[in-house]
Amino acid sequence: MLPSIDFPQVTLPEYMYKYYDLWSDRIGLQCCDTDRQYTYNELAVRTKAFAANLKNKIDLQDGDAVCTILGNIPEYSIISLGIIHANCVCTTCNPVYTSEEIYKQLINSDAKCIVVSNDVYDRVKVAVDKLPKPLPIIVINPQNGSVPKGVHNYEDFVNPNTNLDVLSKLKKPSLDDTIFRPYSSGTTGLPKGVDLTHRNLVCNLEQQTSSKMLVIPSLGEDYPLVVPGILPFFHIYGLSVLLYGKLILGQKVVAMPTFTINKFVDMLKKHQPHSLHVVPPLVFLMSLNPNITKEDLKNVGIVLSGAAPVGLSDFDNLKKKLSFKECCIMQGYGLTETSPVALGFHRKLKNYNPGSIGHLLPNTEMRLVDPSTGKDVDDGQLGELWLRGPQVMKGYYKNEKATKESITEDGFFKTGDIACVEDGLVYIKDRIKELIKVKGFQVAPAELEQILRSHPDIVDCAVVGVPHEFFGESPKAFVVKRENSKISADDVADFLAKQVVEYKRLSGGVEFLNAIPKSAAGKILRRELRSQK
Repeated sequence: MLPSIDFPQVTLPEYMYKYYDLWSDRIGLQCCDTDRQYTYNELAVRTKAFAANLKNKIDLQDGDAVCTILGNIPEYSIISLGIIHANCVCTTCNPVYTSEEIYKQLINSDAKCIVVSNDVYDRVKVAVDKLPKPLPIIVINPQNGSVPKGVHNYEDFVNPNTNLDVLSKLKKPSLDDTIFRPYSSGTTGLPKGVDLTHRNLVCNLEQQTSSKMLVIPSLGEDYPLVVPGILPFFHIYGLSVLLYGKLILGQKVVAMPTFTINKFVDMLKKHQPHSLHVVPPLVFLMSLNPNITKEDLKNVGIVLSGAAPVGLSDFDNLKKKLSFKECCIMQGYGLTETSPVALGFHRKLKNYNPGSIGHLLPNTEMRLVDPSTGKDVDDGQLGELWLRGPQVMKGYYKNEKATKESITEDGFFKTGDIACVEDGLVYIKDRIKELIKVKGFQVAPAELEQILRSHPDIVDCAVVGVPHEFFGESPKAFVVKRENSKISADDVADFLAKQVVEYKRLSGGVEFLNAIPKSAAGKILRRELRSQK
């Protein structure tokens, strides 16, 4: 066990600015497409200007939600932290969502303003036009600065000469105020807004850095530490662990606005990164891609994979391309609801197995609970992983029922994952939650089922995750069609595909049944359906 630590009692902007001042002249963010870059001082100046202008130009009120719909651009940290500095809530949205998916999040999150990149604007405009009343939109176009008529230009919000007086008049926030509202499906149901606080984020960043779980001591302080910004910043893993987590260490994050394997290969060759934050499909790609060589990975000292389990054979294949003598390949564990990291490997603790998710972070507790009895299980036995710590969310936005079902009265969050402890290490073995993980992204069966049931020829349906060699899992639909209907599997798949982002589509196939198996209480028996694959 790692010893407990004391946490700074500061807001997230205060916490981040302290490090921006420390690394003032270093490059903190760079775009891999255009090479535009920002020093830490420039990040601080633009973040404060953006915060001030949200008040000056938009007149946002404390607690208002601002929806960011952006790719991995260097300005993401400026925009997200600026929203928080303005005492507002940043709700992050996937930039490849369809207009319908964007509309649903705008409604559910109660967004009062939108910040969007120019390439996504057309889809956002369709979503906004469906709202009861229009929302102010701030558009960023890094290519040439021009934006559509009738919207705000991001460049006007980050002028270094902005009057910052409004910031000194802001009400001092509580550390338990919500600052982020990313979306997660939890263990069941439709995507829900996860309310994360100043305390959640600051404590989790401290938990990661104080334990030195991601430090490479032998490189030295003067070594130019570079990290590819390839995990989506709209996801809490990419935002907290990769973006904010590297900025507080004085490192340079090279942001990739859109991911392709060729871009990734070029980035490795050009920037020679020291660490990689990845998801399982990338581990697979790196291990097999002949264009990624030992020379490209010669400085890599840490490979951290999250979001879903990695096959040990993929780890073994990747190891053959890594030459740094102290290189560590490991898995971590977390959820949107835990800000996100709860477990990982620490250099202070010697026991290590890449198949495990490691050790609890400081000030984090866990229980392994038998779902049928509610009692704790012994080491070596399987139980649902429950977690408690300062990183556990405040709750689900506007969903008290789901919050009470997920968090016990004494503060343990029920993850829905089945785990066991062996030789002091934690291993994920199975899950009881319905969530499907496709390339590390969450897919909620209930969301897809709701859309499918709107088809006039579909009487009933159920969606489950089935194994996929590359994606990890794929959504598969079991459908009961209306009597005499001639609807085909392709018709079903095409109907859904028009309404959801690519990774939510039915790449696992469609199968017709006479009835969906359900319990006496009407709950879909998903395990029974998975056995039919």
